Amino acid sequence: MERYVHDTHTHNLVSPSEIVSILGRSLSPKSVVDVGCGTGTFLHEFKKQGVRKVLGIDGPWANKELLAANLEQHEFQEKNLEEPIRMEERFDLAVCVEVAEHLDEKYSNNLVQSLVGLSDVILFSAAIPYQEGQNHVNEQWMNYWVKKFEIAGYESRDLLRPLLWNNEKVQWWYRQNIFVVYNKNSPLAPDLFSGYQPTGINNYVHPDLYLKKSKKLEDILTGRQSFLFYTKLLVKKMIRLIKK
Repeated sequence: MERYVHDTHTHNLVSPSEIVSILGRSLSPKSVVDVGCGTGTFLHEFKKQGVRKVLGIDGPWANKELLAANLEQHEFQEKNLEEPIRMEERFDLAVCVEVAEHLDEKYSNNLVQSLVGLSDVILFSAAIPYQEGQNHVNEQWMNYWVKKFEIAGYESRDLLRPLLWNNEKVQWWYRQNIFVVYNKNSPLAPDLFSGYQPTGINNYVHPDLYLKKSKKLEDILTGRQSFLFYTKLLVKKMIRLIKK
């Protein structure tokens, strides 16, 4: 998989702070692992909430300098996310947000097995089709992931989107894609999710993504894109015609 480049503009503490404050009150985890932790922003916020044991996992592309601002050296492990992650210990909560779309689809089952092997409760989000982004190679509707977790014996709940949908402090991709997954056979499940009736995870497109795509299309149709953009578009079209 290609290197993912992290930056402080996109990977800041604002969205994690809002999400963790809600999730921390609901679940009160004592240990959290983040698969595809990026710069460790979510774990930084969990530590602020009093979580003493955290572990970030990501590939060699992780920016160690940015990581150091949020995690201690012993709180990070470098692993190949395409391969199953096996650890003896389990955590109260596993986090995997906006990561799955960066892994080829043939590794999607490995990712799910890694997550269910790490915790009975998972905070998950992944890019939907045509969301686009840096090295997005496997964009799927949410039900694609829901079914994979179901096969592993885990149920999904749309607990956070209603609380985050209109929160402009949270980046739109989290507001659009985030949900909670849990092991329905775990003794913790009745306490954690009592009062929540089983529901499907509906596929929504957030208005911010809709506006972004509409603006891009308008710029293309009105000629406001760069000459290089239209040149690339023409080349792609010619390649498709040649392949036919």
